[in-house]
Amino acid sequence: MLSKIDNSGKVRFMQNPFKNMKNPFKNMKNPLKKLSDKQKGKLKVALAYFITLSVCLLFFGLAGKYIINKFVDKKVNDSDIVQVIGDLPTEDDRNTILYLQVDNQNNLTNGLIVRNLPDMGEINIVPVTPYMTSQVGESDSKKTLIEIYNETKPSNATGAVENVTKAVENAFDIKIDKYMTVSNSGFDTMINYFGGVSYMITENIFYSDPVTGEEISIEKGNNVILTNQQVRLFLNYPLFENGRAENLKIASDIMTRFLNGGFLQVDMLESNIDNIFNSFYSDATTNISKSEYLQYKGEIIYVTKNYSNFVESRTPVGAWSQDGKTFELNKGFREEINNFFELTKTPK
Repeated sequence: MLSKIDNSGKVRFMQNPFKNMKNPFKNMKNPLKKLSDKQKGKLKVALAYFITLSVCLLFFGLAGKYIINKFVDKKVNDSDIVQVIGDLPTEDDRNTILYLQVDNQNNLTNGLIVRNLPDMGEINIVPVTPYMTSQVGESDSKKTLIEIYNETKPSNATGAVENVTKAVENAFDIKIDKYMTVSNSGFDTMINYFGGVSYMITENIFYSDPVTGEEISIEKGNNVILTNQQVRLFLNYPLFENGRAENLKIASDIMTRFLNGGFLQVDMLESNIDNIFNSFYSDATTNISKSEYLQYKGEIIYVTKNYSNFVESRTPVGAWSQDGKTFELNKGFREEINNFFELTKTPK
């Protein structure tokens, strides 16, 4: 009997509507009764085989899926990124690093400001000439970065780098978060890992480095692959027809080409980024800790896997002295850098 509640709230019993319905399967004959015992045995074997085969296929299918997910390269996704850098990059992960190139006698030869914008998929760079004039403190007289570096270098290498960093901050009116010196061997190691950089030579280059004795000799009109020490010697070449202004222009061009080309080699980068960093870190003056490096590493890998040709550069604009020994940065260039680096403060 079935029951229901009527409008008065009382429970009333209903006749079972299926009571007089005939069972449609009552007179159906069991097809297995007609089979002989031998046929039944074969059927049981076939059924057992089918079940075993299905289980095996299911097992190997799941195993195959696991192996593919485990070992086959995939396009990076959010979960992969989280494993590398903890979270997706945000505006808080932006940073500015000053790299200072020093030779075998610890002379300052070049500089490069690197602005990392991982949340935007950008790395922006600006070369810095050591002949740029600036000041460490507001009351200090202006001097070249070479002079500022050499004043403190003999007694305090860290202090020398910190003073140059402050002078670069004041010249460009930016905040530099971290600094690191890069030796000749560290720079050459980085270039060597990525196979150099292609460049069209527009004038004859014949040069012997007075400190290391290394030589570079390339004729005008050749499109060459510059490797390790060739890149370094070319960047420091002191006799360009347009003077040292050409060094800045070439530094912007070469480092942009090199980094964009190198970062395209994602597997190579992932395999060697620790070796490259260690070649810098082993003899560097820096305030970058190894834990901070791991954070930067994760951000770089994220950007290289999700973007291409993301390195851009700007060449400093200013006035060179007639003898080419001093460079005064144009104040209008500060505003350009402010926009280029995605800074929020108003330049002085």
